[in-house]
Amino acid sequence: MQPHDYAERWIYFLTFALPERNQFFRSTGLPILAYKTVLSYSDKYKTILHCMCIMPDHIHLLLEPEGETSVDRFIGIVKGRISYLTRRNGFDGEVWQRSFYAHVLRRAEDITETVRYILENPERKGIVKNYSDYRWSCDRYGIKESVEEQR
Repeated sequence: MQPHDYAERWIYFLTFALPERNQFFRSTGLPILAYKTVLSYSDKYKTILHCMCIMPDHIHLLLEPEGETSVDRFIGIVKGRISYLTRRNGFDGEVWQRSFYAHVLRRAEDITETVRYILENPERKGIVKNYSDYRWSCDRYGIKESVEEQR
């Protein structure tokens, strides 16, 4: 299999996890640090953030680079910043597993289905009864907010 060029303009479904699925994002102050970091760095590095979900032991992103920063470089920067902030808040050791999972969405794939899959993760894991109640997720399509209208 050929290595993928993460500088290409595609939409990427990314997952990066904590070592041994450690759940330190359950800590009160840490999810907000990760959430704000992803939001601010996606603006700073000209990356379209289609969807995000900060789970207790991993992060899901659906993003599309627009600027000169490749996806693998963007993830490295985000992971580095979150590592720095979590260590500053009293956590020792490795914060992340070394690599990340990446799926390139093909043009025929439905972005809305992928966004819904990411947003529903906390519900599937039993963290919340309805994914619209999960605090640490967002999307740019209003899918999370439109759930209230469907009830």
